[in-house]
Amino acid sequence: MFDLVFSTLTALNQVATFVGALVFWGLGGLLVGNAIYWRRHAVRVQGEVIGVRRNGDCLNSVRRPATTSSRSPACCCSVRALRSSGSG
Repeated sequence: MFDLVFSTLTALNQVATFVGALVFWGLGGLLVGNAIYWRRHAVRVQGEVIGVRRNGDCLNSVRRPATTSSRSPACCCSVRALRSSGSG
C-alpha cells in the first residue's frame, strides 16, 4: 500500500515538473520572440551620444541625430550634467 502511494506521488511530481518546464519554456519563448520583434521593427537612426540622463536608478543616453541638412535639430529633452556624489 505504501509503495502504491509513494509511486503515485512520484509520478505526480514528475508530471508537475514537466508542466512547470513547459510553462517556463513558453515564457522564455515569448521573451525571445518579443526581443526579435523589436530588433526587426525598431526605427534605426544615426547620431551621436551627447549625454546621459538619470531617471531614478536608470541611466538613459541622450542622442543628437545626424541630419542631412546643415543645421542641427533641436534636442527633444533637456540635458543636465550628473554630478558625482564624491563616492567612488
